[in-house]
Amino acid sequence: MKTSLTCPKCSTTRLLHVTEVADSDGEYEVATFKVARVKGRGRAGEIEAYVCRQCGYTEFYTRDPGTIQVDGRIVREVGA
Repeated sequence: MKTSLTCPKCSTTRLLHVTEVADSDGEYEVATFKVARVKGRGRAGEIEAYVCRQCGYTEFYTRDPGTIQVDGRIVREVGA
């Protein structure tokens, strides 16, 4: 959806681009959702979303995936 601006499920072009996906960091704290923790630096990989206004299909994308550190335990790189 990010590049085609068309929903792959219902083919509509009525989409929402959510630039900051909310994440709860406790009962009252709200932060931007990120995909990984980076040792000594907090979290990395801010998430954005595209949402179809017609059927609700949602795709998530990670901004700056290069900021996510591979630690071999929680974050593992697979494939070539």
